[in-house]
Amino acid sequence: MKKISKKTNKSNANNFKRKGDVVVDTVAKLVWQDDATVTEVKKNWTDAQAYCEALTLENANDWRLPSYDELISIADYTKHTLAIMPAFKHIVSEYYWSSNTDVENALNVKNIYFGNGCPDSKAKKNPYFIRCVRRLK
Repeated sequence: MKKISKKTNKSNANNFKRKGDVVVDTVAKLVWQDDATVTEVKKNWTDAQAYCEALTLENANDWRLPSYDELISIADYTKHTLAIMPAFKHIVSEYYWSSNTDVENALNVKNIYFGNGCPDSKAKKNPYFIRCVRRLK
């Protein structure tokens, strides 16, 4: 997936449509988990991957942890707080896991702080929030 710039993200809000407990990115063809558990469940990185793989939501069971590029694509840089696209209903000002290990430190994983949309890298052993994703069929 191509890198997404802050400028590109700013104009993508209309690509996201809420449908029940998910948000669909109609351009990237991704379905995002957006039920209440995305603001309640925190796990370390290994357990976060297992959580997504075991998730059944909206009659689908092919969920996974999003890549870093996918995760940053839902950040909304027009907002100063809770920097996520407007279609998302459930959000906390916290870190969310991606599936990408940090190339500079294999003990860390790239993630996004949705308080302001800033990217970061955190230790795999720490508990952070999870927002699973799957391909639209």
